[in-house]
Formats: sequence, structure tokens, C-alpha cells
Amino acid sequence: MYFEAPVVLEGKTSKGDARNRRICVPQKHRASITAPGWVWMRVDAGQPFFAWARRTPSRTSIDITLPSFAVPRLPTGRIVHIEVAPAETSAALELPLQEDWLPHVDREHYFAQGLGDEIALWSGHEPPFFMRRTPLDEKLHWWLLGFYQAEGSKKGAQDFHAANTNPALHAKMITALGTWGIDRSRLRLGLVHRKGTTDAAVRTLLEPLGLSIAFTRATRKNDPCGLLYVNSSLPLVKMVCAKLADVFERGFPSREAALAYAIGWLDGDGSISLDRKTGSINLRLAGTKEEHIVLLQALEYALGWSILAGSFGAVDGYTARALRLDYAAELAVVGAFTESMGRARLIHALAQRLARYSDQGRSLTAPGDALRAQRLFNACLADEARILARHPLAAQDFVTGKKCAQYPR
Repeated sequence: MYFEAPVVLEGKTSKGDARNRRICVPQKHRASITAPGWVWMRVDAGQPFFAWARRTPSRTSIDITLPSFAVPRLPTGRIVHIEVAPAETSAALELPLQEDWLPHVDREHYFAQGLGDEIALWSGHEPPFFMRRTPLDEKLHWWLLGFYQAEGSKKGAQDFHAANTNPALHAKMITALGTWGIDRSRLRLGLVHRKGTTDAAVRTLLEPLGLSIAFTRATRKNDPCGLLYVNSSLPLVKMVCAKLADVFERGFPSREAALAYAIGWLDGDGSISLDRKTGSINLRLAGTKEEHIVLLQALEYALGWSILAGSFGAVDGYTARALRLDYAAELAVVGAFTESMGRARLIHALAQRLARYSDQGRSLTAPGDALRAQRLFNACLADEARILARHPLAAQDFVTGKKCAQYPR
């Protein structure tokens, strides 16, 4: 459909020339446009874009705002040539894909254009957001979802971003985002340091990642910390939050997904502590009660654990509960805490606990959980434990006072 229409300013007059531009669909063409709804359009033979056609309740006209990213700020009254077509022919189609992002698109605010393996999310206010419909690596996909639930900003967030002090976890986030079709060129860092200190320590920690530094900020509490942002990513935040809400309501599609999510969440809000009096290995959980419930359901589903009701009950702040020896060994075997000091504490403590049974001649009569732990340890963890035993931090059981200290290399 083709027609000509004058450009009209809309919005507060105090904004002057910064106000939005819109056109009004001529009366004879209104019956051909479904409003409210999305349309494909082009202005003066320029680049095509998708825009929202609205029908204002107070009048019968159909108005379409001309987004500034697609159309220059034209003078009011300028007559422009308009091409309009239905958007439905370009819409991404529902497909029977298990990890498809399309069902989680906020359809009220975004139009999802199908581009083969990609989707483009148009808002009418900023350039479209491009990403893959399905992740290239489902294990990293679920790891990032778990990590973002623990460390990411969700309520009221305008951009996808997550905070952490460990550069190895930032590097893993960058890799995982790449499997979503988000290139590192779209990423930036915010640096946070404690008031009264310079940003030198956090720059030394995170500049090797090679991302642009968007800002530095001093706060009262933080150790050197980095916030990893995806530029102009509000549609991504909305999809991730919708996906996580679906997980909390319906659970996980597979054991592999549940395990990857659990490991990601533990990388963000989990830690290992040691009780020197009892020798117990404690799993410490931050976050909320609801997060703990989902995490423990994931571990039960993925690893076949049987966790007694209330044994990992949530309290304000952190909660710590002793792990069975075989659970502790299995947690290490499946790759928990691979980038943090928690893994060193976990394996080193296991080695010490299991050595006691051997030293006391009780290896053959040890409890079933200890025997299973010993088999897992000997098969998968013994070499790593020997390397860790020679590390200088072994003398203090790898206790450094920092939850996300890097794994000792």
C-alpha cells in the first residue's frame, strides 16, 4: 500500500525538536491496516523497518510513530512517501524447538522477525535486537541461566547485566553469551571498587578480558567487582526473566539442563565452607528461599540425591548445611565451582576426610556414603587433590575469606 502523508510532531512541547515524529494513515487506507498492530514500512524509499500502528481511542485515525533510528528528524509538515505492508509475513513462526527463545518474547512490546536461525526483536524505539533462536550449546545455555538467576539484575533492569568478582566467571559468561548469538563487541564492563580506594585493583583484574569500560563507581561495601553488560538489551532481559519464571513454575526439561543450571547458580551464589571442629563440608547458599528450593530440586533431579525436607532451609543471608561425603564428591566430579576457590576447599577437605578412614583402618567398614565417596574420589579427583596438596594455600585449607576467589592455578 502506498500513500503520502505530512510529518507531525507529537509529545510534550517542552522537548521541542526532540519530540517524536508520526504520520497519520489517510482515511481511505485505514480499512487495510489492522490497528493496533505491527506493520512493515518504508519512508521515502529508505531502509524498511517495523513499526506499531495505533488507533487512538479519542479519534478514528491510525497513527504510526517514525522511529528516529530508522527515519531522520524530518521537519514538521514535510510530505513523505510511505510504503506499508502487513508485518505477519515476516514474523518468526512457532517451531517445535525445546530451547526456542520465541515463546518468551514480550509480544506486547516487541515484534519478532524471523531470520532463519536468528530473530530480530523490534520495539519501535531503538534498533532491533538480534540473537539466535536456539543456543549453540545447551549446557552453557543452562549454566548462564542459573548464573544469571544468582548474579544478574532482573527487576527493573534496563540491560542484561550480571556482577561478579571473578574474571574467569566473566570469561565464561562471554563464551555463554556467544552461544546465544551475542558477540563480544556488544558487551561492556562497569567497574566497582570500595570507597577510599582507587579502581586500579579492579582494572588489573578485569581489563585482560578486553572489553570496553563503560564506567567506574565507588561504593561502601564492594571488593573489586565487574558488571558485565549487553548493550541495549532490554528485550533480552525480559526473555531471560520469562524463561527463569517458567523454570520456577514448571521445572527443568532434562537432567542435563537441571545440572547445568545448578552449577551456574552455585558459581554465583554458592560456596563451600569447612567446619574445623566437626570436619564437615558445608554447602553455603545465598539468595532467597525460592531460589534454594529450585536449586535443590535441580540437584535431586539431576543427581538422584535425596534431600530431607528442611535440611537446606533458607534463612536471611547465608545458610550452611553439611554435605554427605558422597554428595560432596559427586558435586566435585560433575564440575561444581571449577573457577573458584570453593572447588579447592571441596576437594582438599574430601581428601582429608577420606584419609582418616584409611589411617584408622576403617576403609572397608566405612559408612556407605564414605565408600561411594572414596570410589568417586579415586576415579576422578585423586590427581587434582595431590596437586592441590602441594599448593601454599593448602596449609589454611584454601580459606581466603572471599567467596569468589579464583581457583588456584
